Amino acid sequence: MELPDARDHIAGIADVPDASRDVTRLADAIWPHAVRAAATLRLADHLADGAKDVKDLAARMGLDPDALGRLLAYLVSHGVFHRAAPGVYDLNPAARLLLDDHPARLRARLDQDGLAGRLDRAAAFLADAVRTGEPVYESAYGRPYYEDIADDPRLLAEFDGFAHWYTGRSVADVIEGYQWGRVGTVVDVGGGSGMLLTRLLQAYPRLRGVLIDLPSSAAKAEAAFDAAGLSGRCEAIGGSFFDPLPRGGDVYLLSGVLIDWDDQSATTILRRCAEAGGAHGRVLVAEQWEVDEAAFTDEDLRILVLVGGRVRTPEHLGTLAARAGLTVLTTRLNPRGVRLVELGPAPAA
Repeated sequence: MELPDARDHIAGIADVPDASRDVTRLADAIWPHAVRAAATLRLADHLADGAKDVKDLAARMGLDPDALGRLLAYLVSHGVFHRAAPGVYDLNPAARLLLDDHPARLRARLDQDGLAGRLDRAAAFLADAVRTGEPVYESAYGRPYYEDIADDPRLLAEFDGFAHWYTGRSVADVIEGYQWGRVGTVVDVGGGSGMLLTRLLQAYPRLRGVLIDLPSSAAKAEAAFDAAGLSGRCEAIGGSFFDPLPRGGDVYLLSGVLIDWDDQSATTILRRCAEAGGAHGRVLVAEQWEVDEAAFTDEDLRILVLVGGRVRTPEHLGTLAARAGLTVLTTRLNPRGVRLVELGPAPAA
């Protein structure tokens, strides 16, 4: 059998130079880690007050001057940071994104000493996740994601800060996007430290609330309710949403909860809500929704790697709801990118 001529292979690559460059860039081993190293070392913050000679900068930061110079030269060649003179570096617009106080929060998301760095290491096992459909964080760190970070106060504090920020993005949409004036009691299932429920009860003075989450989170929520003067209208209960939930609520709110769980677990959570709500209860699912496909799929793979969850379309959610004895009543995508899906008891067959 005649073997293909290597020249034909080279010619084929030459026919798609743009695609070749794009794939090479995306698969590069150094580029993403160089940016993450700059974020981890807080290079932008150390240059925030003006250009500095690399030797002085290295001495100030306790770094090797030669290695730092090589990193900065690489980053400059890729459009991040600015070389003001030989061996002297400064910020450019791209580098300013890595400032710790930049509203984009990019530095924290790229910090290899924090939660983001743990995702980087776990992502190396993505092929295994695709083979099995299971999360692979444990392959990198020896135990599941939530169990791992719970034992590290620094990582747990970072996670709580991220969760507070993530929930904060959806607060206005949840408050404005549903007819809470018609609701007597809302049960915030997996409500964390109580920020969303606090804001909801402040906006609707006649509304009463119950929050259920793990005991440590419920204790924080109880303190938040006390501080807000809401103790008479709501309570926090320590427990699991895989166990029977408090009965009699008008609406069972799941904000940013189902995304963390596989289909079987998500169906169990929905079923618990349906059981507790009975014939007249409603379940309101609130999730951040990335309209851009690249952002959507990025989030979807991240959650697969970490905990085995997934981002779901309303149709997919409807399928799980049906298994839990629920049906989709309304769906609304709010301007800030939060999708609210209202579920109610499925009609009897």
